[in-house]
Amino acid sequence: MTKWIAVFLIILLDYSHAQVNRYVVFFQDKAGSPYSMSNPSAFLSARSLARRNKNQVPVTQEDLPVTPAYVDNLRNAGANVLYTSRWFNAAVIQCPVSLLSTLLGLPGISRIELVAPGARPSGRLEATSLTQEVTDAQLAFHRFDEMHEDDIQGEGVYVAIFDSGFRGADTLSGFRHAFDEGRVPAALRFNLVNGGNQVFTRDDHGTAVWSVIAGKKAGVFTGGAFKATFMLAITEDVSSEYRIEEYNWVVAAERADSAGVDVINTSLGYNTFDDPAMDYLRSNMNGQTAIISQAARKAAQRGIVVVVSAGNEGARAWQIITAPADAHDVLAVGNVNNSGLRNPTSSVGPSADGRIKPDVAALGTAVAVLRGNGVIGSLSGTSLAAPMVASLAAGLIQKFPDATMADIIRAIKMGASQAGAPDNQIGYGIVSYSGSRNYLQNLSAEPKLLFFPNPLTTEMLTIISTNPQAIPSANCRVINHTGQVVGASILTFPDTNPSVSISFSNLPSGMYFVQLSWASGSSVVKIIKP
Repeated sequence: MTKWIAVFLIILLDYSHAQVNRYVVFFQDKAGSPYSMSNPSAFLSARSLARRNKNQVPVTQEDLPVTPAYVDNLRNAGANVLYTSRWFNAAVIQCPVSLLSTLLGLPGISRIELVAPGARPSGRLEATSLTQEVTDAQLAFHRFDEMHEDDIQGEGVYVAIFDSGFRGADTLSGFRHAFDEGRVPAALRFNLVNGGNQVFTRDDHGTAVWSVIAGKKAGVFTGGAFKATFMLAITEDVSSEYRIEEYNWVVAAERADSAGVDVINTSLGYNTFDDPAMDYLRSNMNGQTAIISQAARKAAQRGIVVVVSAGNEGARAWQIITAPADAHDVLAVGNVNNSGLRNPTSSVGPSADGRIKPDVAALGTAVAVLRGNGVIGSLSGTSLAAPMVASLAAGLIQKFPDATMADIIRAIKMGASQAGAPDNQIGYGIVSYSGSRNYLQNLSAEPKLLFFPNPLTTEMLTIISTNPQAIPSANCRVINHTGQVVGASILTFPDTNPSVSISFSNLPSGMYFVQLSWASGSSVVKIIKP
């Protein structure tokens, strides 16, 4: 008997050593990278750089791709590299447990963390009749009918959907317009659960979510921003729940950033996992703990409007928002019915650090959707409320192309039904196109100063007054990162040519603050000289 037990233990040990799992490998640095901040077009698209310039977001070292040599070392050691993350300077791999000690000994490796047991799964493929009046009613609920009357349907705006699958969407007539017009490019489809670019598989939750924005079937169904261009990514594995899905989301967000996406919609939320050791606590919903929440904020900081479902925990013990709805600088969306009342299942706030959550609310109860089997039906949940707000964001970006991410988010909040008295049930209230449009129209009438290029690509920084009658001149100071004033002048903005250039030729590379003050106000902007 003892002999048999010993043999069993040896076999068990050998099996566990040979067990293939998925891990995230964090690197110590980006030393030896062939990429540089002075040539961002090598790893960011022109759309991405334009969005950053509009939002005055500099390219930083965090944006640089991981050092290729570090990735090559992992592969040469026998690891299967699934993908890399530049924001977190990491690679997600799968390999046997027995290989970990070897990988930890490689140059540049900081630490390795288990994110899912087993190898990456292989893909699996697997009714109510509604009329146009139903979607007309849900469009009117948020004044999207007025948005469409303004000839605003998201045209020219890039919207990314991160979900669990878009099964059937490529065959449904309700999406055919987007495919026929080249607005679902193959290069912007990513299956990060199985690998490859097949996204019309696995699950149709994403199909339903996408239809709220993109659906268009004459006389039957109309989405909120059906003329947008779409990136589709499968990041959620419906067959299990592990933290690997958060890293799938990270990579999708980085690809969205690189592609120049304007809006991300993610109708997903995380709090507990199949492995209890990975579970989050309610106190972790502070926007700084969950990897997906950190990544959502990083995407927002790069000028992307990130729209997130608040979660459906309102009637459960958890009750509050789930990650990444807790993230800073995103729009977490609660669920109301067509009477404007919060659905009891909709997660509430505040965040663990006391911020108002959800941020806003939208129709999420009995929402008309296109299902993967071709049926037009209805679904409920914050998953359906989020794409309503994503549709609004896309419309506002089209109508106000110069508005920054912060402008769009502020307009969505301030144009909502209870902007003057937000709470932790539905935040700033039910969103409205007309309310947000009016806010931005008033905002655009205010004088602004524009600074470009930023980061500097020449030795000169150009400053434009959008209303030279309101800001005819300004006192200008250039301050370095230590607080020292390294330049001062008086700038004049004549009506005929309200732009002025100031030279940075005598200043070393680094971060500076340009401070302008005039009779009725002041402005400070961070400038990066590579």
